[in-house]
Amino acid sequence: MKTICLTVLFFSTHLTNNAQALLPIYDGSLPSQPTRTRVLRSDETVFRQQILPAARRAWRARQSECTDGWEGEPAIRGVAAGSFTKPKTTQRALLYNYCTPAHAYAFNGVAILESGRVVAHITYQSDWQNDITTAPDVNQNGLSEIVLVAGTTNQGTTWATVTLIEFEENQVRKFGFVQVFSDSCGYSMSEGGESWKISVKPGASPTFYSQTFKRGCRQRRWRRASAPTECQLAEDSTEYLSTGRASSGSPS
Repeated sequence: MKTICLTVLFFSTHLTNNAQALLPIYDGSLPSQPTRTRVLRSDETVFRQQILPAARRAWRARQSECTDGWEGEPAIRGVAAGSFTKPKTTQRALLYNYCTPAHAYAFNGVAILESGRVVAHITYQSDWQNDITTAPDVNQNGLSEIVLVAGTTNQGTTWATVTLIEFEENQVRKFGFVQVFSDSCGYSMSEGGESWKISVKPGASPTFYSQTFKRGCRQRRWRRASAPTECQLAEDSTEYLSTGRASSGSPS
């Protein structure tokens, strides 16, 4: 999968004025995001005792597709902190892979934890996702959005995308997804790599921006290749299914 932000053309003066108000969502040039949260032992306990039993029920009809033990699955891939289902609450969003039936395609889940219990839990089939972070309330409704990170390497090419979602009124609101990393150095040393920093101008109708960085296969430092440019996220066609706490949906 290779999808980047769909660029929206506009005057550079408009870009300069709005770039000053941008908030970062994800920077593909960084090895680790500033909003990444450490997985706690209490998260692992809730995962074993509350989340996994619900996940097994959700995937029961497709259990035969799972390959036991691939990458230690079922496994927690990351945790993010924020207010995901209610404003001004302290919650944790836990991303896990239930199993990976095929290369770069997995049965995934996200559970929202509050005071040691699960308050929302969704399962879905998508690309193999390996990390989760928090976005800065892009639509200013008091809720933290979730950034889901997917990526893999195939035939010498490595790519990564991020998907932006929000739990809102017992639904999953889908903002879209965008490519944040591409590297073909495993295929050809002349290809090099590209990364994208995704930002947002928050509001009831948030505006997203993408900034491009490049580097050669033998280079460690990224060089800026563009200024932040307004763009549209690609449509997220994932079907997010509730285990009884939330349901799937799109923005109205």
